[in-house]
Amino acid sequence: MDNSDIKAPRHQRQAHSISFAPSPRHPNAAIPDYLTGSPPPSQAGSQPPLLPVPRPGGGGAVTRRPESTPNLDRPSAAAAQSLSPLKPMLAVLPPSADQPWSPSVPTAISPPAAPIAAAAASPIPPLSGNANVERTRGWKKKTTLLGWFGAAKLSIEYVRASSSRSPRSFLIGLSTVFLVVTFLTLVQNALVRSSIVFVKLSEDTVGQYDLLLTPSTDTTTAGGLTSAPGFLNYTQLNHTLGRVQGIAGCAPRWILPVNLTVPKTNAWDTNAPENEILSSAYVLVMDSVLERAIGVGVAWPHRPLGDGEAHITGSLLRTLKRRPAMGDQIQLVMDLLTTLNTLTGSSTSLTLPASTTNNNTVTLTSAQVTQLALVLGIPRQQLIQSGIQLPDGRYQFTIGGLQTNAAIMSSITSFRQPLTAVSAIDLPVGKYPQALGNVVVMDQAYAETRMRSLLAQFGAFANVSGTLPAPADFRLPDYAMSIVCMVANRSSIYAMSTTDRQRALVRITDAMAMSVGLSAPFDTMAVLSSALQGTQFIQIFMSQIFFTVVTVLSVLAAMLIYSLLLADVEEKTFEYGMLRSLGMEQSSLIGLLITQSLGFSVPAIVAGLVVCLVIYTPVEYILSTFAFVPMQVGLSTSAWALGLTLGLGLPVLGMLVPIQRALSQTLRDALDVYHNVVFDSIVTVKRLRDIGIDPMETAIASLLVVVGFLVYYVIPLSFTFGDLDLFFRILTIILLGMVLGQVFVGQMIQHYLSLIAMRLVVFMVGGNRSEAITSVVAKNLSAHLKRNGKTALMLTILLAYIIFAAVMFRIQAATLAQTLEWTYGADLVVRGASFKNPVPEARISNYLATVVARTDSPIAGWTYLSYPLTSYYPVRGTRLGPVAPLYNPSVKVIGVQKSFLDVALSNYYIPVAARDGLDPRSAFALLNDTVESTGPARTSNWAIPDNPPIVPASALAPGSPTIKDVYTDILPILISESLASTAFIGADTTRLLLEISYTPNGAVWSRTQSQLVAPLVIARKVPGISGISRLAQSNTPSLIAMPRLATLLRHVDTWAGSSLRNATTVGAGGTLSPAALLAMPDAEPSVPKQTAFVKLKQGLSALQVEGAINSLNTAIGDQNIKVDNLRFQLQSTDTAAFFINILFYVVAFVGILLSFFVLWLSFTANLRENAWEFGVLRALGMDSSTVIDIYIYEAVAVVLATIAIGTTVGIVTAITLTMQFNLFTEMPFTFSFPTGIYLTVVLSALIISVTGSWVPATGFARKKIAMALKGL
Repeated sequence: MDNSDIKAPRHQRQAHSISFAPSPRHPNAAIPDYLTGSPPPSQAGSQPPLLPVPRPGGGGAVTRRPESTPNLDRPSAAAAQSLSPLKPMLAVLPPSADQPWSPSVPTAISPPAAPIAAAAASPIPPLSGNANVERTRGWKKKTTLLGWFGAAKLSIEYVRASSSRSPRSFLIGLSTVFLVVTFLTLVQNALVRSSIVFVKLSEDTVGQYDLLLTPSTDTTTAGGLTSAPGFLNYTQLNHTLGRVQGIAGCAPRWILPVNLTVPKTNAWDTNAPENEILSSAYVLVMDSVLERAIGVGVAWPHRPLGDGEAHITGSLLRTLKRRPAMGDQIQLVMDLLTTLNTLTGSSTSLTLPASTTNNNTVTLTSAQVTQLALVLGIPRQQLIQSGIQLPDGRYQFTIGGLQTNAAIMSSITSFRQPLTAVSAIDLPVGKYPQALGNVVVMDQAYAETRMRSLLAQFGAFANVSGTLPAPADFRLPDYAMSIVCMVANRSSIYAMSTTDRQRALVRITDAMAMSVGLSAPFDTMAVLSSALQGTQFIQIFMSQIFFTVVTVLSVLAAMLIYSLLLADVEEKTFEYGMLRSLGMEQSSLIGLLITQSLGFSVPAIVAGLVVCLVIYTPVEYILSTFAFVPMQVGLSTSAWALGLTLGLGLPVLGMLVPIQRALSQTLRDALDVYHNVVFDSIVTVKRLRDIGIDPMETAIASLLVVVGFLVYYVIPLSFTFGDLDLFFRILTIILLGMVLGQVFVGQMIQHYLSLIAMRLVVFMVGGNRSEAITSVVAKNLSAHLKRNGKTALMLTILLAYIIFAAVMFRIQAATLAQTLEWTYGADLVVRGASFKNPVPEARISNYLATVVARTDSPIAGWTYLSYPLTSYYPVRGTRLGPVAPLYNPSVKVIGVQKSFLDVALSNYYIPVAARDGLDPRSAFALLNDTVESTGPARTSNWAIPDNPPIVPASALAPGSPTIKDVYTDILPILISESLASTAFIGADTTRLLLEISYTPNGAVWSRTQSQLVAPLVIARKVPGISGISRLAQSNTPSLIAMPRLATLLRHVDTWAGSSLRNATTVGAGGTLSPAALLAMPDAEPSVPKQTAFVKLKQGLSALQVEGAINSLNTAIGDQNIKVDNLRFQLQSTDTAAFFINILFYVVAFVGILLSFFVLWLSFTANLRENAWEFGVLRALGMDSSTVIDIYIYEAVAVVLATIAIGTTVGIVTAITLTMQFNLFTEMPFTFSFPTGIYLTVVLSALIISVTGSWVPATGFARKKIAMALKGL
């Protein structure tokens, strides 16, 4: 036989057709009639005819017998029906490398001889040279394009016909991709936009402005810009800053402290004295129109103000018993001289002019009479009646000497301005910082008018020693106390990471400095950016939660698509075999499977993105309305990328194994309709030298290398560059890997747990049929082990994730709340600005002592913490350790009061050791007591030696304790656990040595004084003092009594020759009232206080808490010192926890839905494989309901085993996670199990297992027994 035509190039072969005929061994092996539409030729027992094949280039023809076809036993009617879509496709099969037939195969079985003869008579002429090469390339290109087109057309037609015949697989794949794309794209888009929520929360706290310009301390002139000391010339600065790229606008502001009184007219309480100072507040003067134009406080709901109008804090109105929008008035009272000096920067003093007084009389203008009447608290008409009106319109009064002159001067310097309450301010909503407390808002235009009038009246009334601007030349913006600036594109800037945001703001402030000059007359603060840093951990936390959601749902969706395509491949094995036998190449079969995957993924992606956009529109409306930003209807770039990647990537990942399964089948096995994958026995023989690289070993080695690289390099890298997001992302990946590893370990015992669960279920509900049913179900569990394993793996991953993720979320939410409570230490916290400007103890204590005395007081108590001893400039350092100072670490000595635990959150006081017989909770009350010299203190070891090693006599400065006092005056102290471990201090240590290093006044060298101390308690945590922690290894706080710290400060003044009074403004707030001293007997006003803790009573409403905070802010009277509200911070945490909890429920719902699809596919495939057994069981007399129960028991057993494994994995992971968090937070071990969501998932899984097995089993039960036995 001459095979030259076979060996010749494809383009040189003659086109021919092959007639299929029966094989001698398989007479029925011709093309079936259900494919061709005609009966097969009746040539049983004969050889196939010889076909004439022309030689290339002419020279006659050779005869060749076609290869015999494979064993094609006639399949069942169901198989024939399944191949019906192939009829219209036979004409478009692409050419095969194995069987080079024509692209267009006629439907006739045997081609006529005429075309063959014609082909032999006119062979293809030989080609040569470049023309031959070009024509060959063109022919190949044309043939390749035709082949691709034919393969694509075949794949599309096949998928369309298959989906029309059996839409189940198409709908499941469509639903899976649709759900994953819709949900995850929606969450990703919302996560991107969530930055505006954190920005809004921060704006409500510190104000909705990006940069705050405050005057520098020195008078400066830069770039032609001049400003008075302590003020900013807004007119000039705005002209310069307006040219800076990145600045959207600026506005001036003024904030002044004032006192408030109320007139009796229209008052709720008519018994209230009219001139009594009832409260104090801050006056905020602003240009409301300008601020709205540049975007400052866009959520401000109040209208612009007119003359004599004001917006007033609601709590202040309630205190003053005034009603908003009802014409009620309040009266501002301020020292006019001080205000003028403050606003103008001048040093002005006033005296009555000589022409004003004459022989105990005083002459006043009409305006001055009105002002004097307000000061004296009498009606104006009554005051006029006591005087004489002069011809020029002025009034002459008789005065009673210097005392009345002082009253007149008081009428000048004491400014009173009535204002009508237009509206009550419930929340600042970004207009001003919450720390201001009670606020009275006035408009700039009216304030400027009043200042000009006062300047004119001031100059005409009294002698002025100083420089005041002329009333006509006075412009209030030229004396701005601060300027707020808004940056351009602020939404995109605040959506950046912390580092990128700070980089963008630095570039803008650099441009400002270059425009104004290097010696700019202002200091710049990025108040909003600083406030956003406090939300960094919450954003990282939400990012990690979303990462776990994407990972888990992606794995579940990939497993579902994998199961779907694999079940489809197994179901259509015979179809694929027929296509291969008809000449379909492997690449075309792969393209068919890819087309099938794209057939449901592309519509699902489009539908998912559209539905996501529709659902997100109201979400965007809610977010934009909450944050008062323009709506951005659309999906972010990352959301588009995530949706497309998941929609296209998951089907690609899911089809890898099905493609391998479809191509790994031999043609004989593919065409054997009775072949079952379960019964395959595969034997593979390999030589050791041919094995090469083992895939499993390679995968494990690669995994270990990646994990090692992450742990050994990337984690230190994240610490080095401070990238917390990267650090926590790596920890999350490791955590997910640990969960996945535990799930795989659990899969090893899943089958045995299923058998146990099955026996329990059958025993409980099987009744008299238990023994028979048990054996059948056990056999099914063994036969379906691989397929059930995929279902169990998916459910286990879902359940384990739900448990550990919910526990992780609860732990992190609880840890965040606990960390806030531990860091704050009390309900309200007041922090001093610096050692020089500490907490105003006298103001706070006097106010709180007055409030506590009321029956409706919201205050339960208060206490103070001092600044560390090292904050005092002469003290260079303090060290504490054993008496023999081999290694004494540095510490911070802080003073506390006896009432500390009564006010602070005492549940965060965690002592670990105490002196024998001492209650750790009583240690704060004993810190001021004298330590008795008992036990070892009376032995010779503690006797005063001749040459004292602790402090020699020569080291004692004048006024210092004697050597005897040094050894007998022991200072009680509370130390941290980290200090005890670092300095090797045990619970049995009775004496320690405190070394105080100081610098004498005017010296450049330092000296050291020593003090014996006795540790009363070793504590792991103390509320409000974050430095007491095992993570802090140096400069840990050590607590002593406040009077003892006052003594040490006096000693330092004696040793160093310094003066504490000159180093701090601690006495500027006045002296403590008797009520305050009675409430705090251990008060030490001379000690600068760093923190004040205030405890609120339980059950207070939000309005009551707000009123207490505003009143306390007003009592403090310093805008640099603010009151932090712990309850407000915890409410923000609870809000975030609520929405994340909803996210988990949605994740559980999506996961359960995907699991239902997998269960349905799995048990449908199980029933399809056991269809013959199904018929046999019914033929043996078992009723349909019992057979259905068998498959339901199998499903329930698999799900129960999965629940056991998933619960165990979730709990183990959750406990590990809890221990890790407790390692950092140092909190007691508490495990919070998500009972609600766990029961929801478990019950849903059981319901789905019953439904997913009952639905396909019922379909088989409706078939006749004969049909079931035939597999039809």
